[in-house]
Amino acid sequence: MQQYLDLIEKVPLFHGIPKNKIPDVLFALKANVRKYEKGKTIVEEGSAVTMAGVVLLGKLNILKEDYHGNRNLISVLSVGELFGEALCCTETEIQPFEIVAAEDSLILLFECKTVMKNDTFECYGQF
Repeated sequence: MQQYLDLIEKVPLFHGIPKNKIPDVLFALKANVRKYEKGKTIVEEGSAVTMAGVVLLGKLNILKEDYHGNRNLISVLSVGELFGEALCCTETEIQPFEIVAAEDSLILLFECKTVMKNDTFECYGQF
């Protein structure tokens, strides 16, 4: 994960956190890096909201199924973009969309609800 610290540091969620503290913060968020091949589902529509993530390599498609079962492209996420963070701040318990790897991708995933806990970053002092 060390080779991605420059990229992670630029993600708005981590703005203001010194680069040397980011590994500690990622540990507190129970973050892990996962590889997804093109076409693999990362988030299933209708699944429980548990994770948010950052695209480290590749591209992701955000899809929404309509009433007739058609999958519609809502957005494309590229390297450095954050997803799922908005759901961390809501009472939403069900994923309203599907996220699929548009190409082979590497994703930093972390526990969504941990971001909202007041004590998550307490032990890391002032940033």
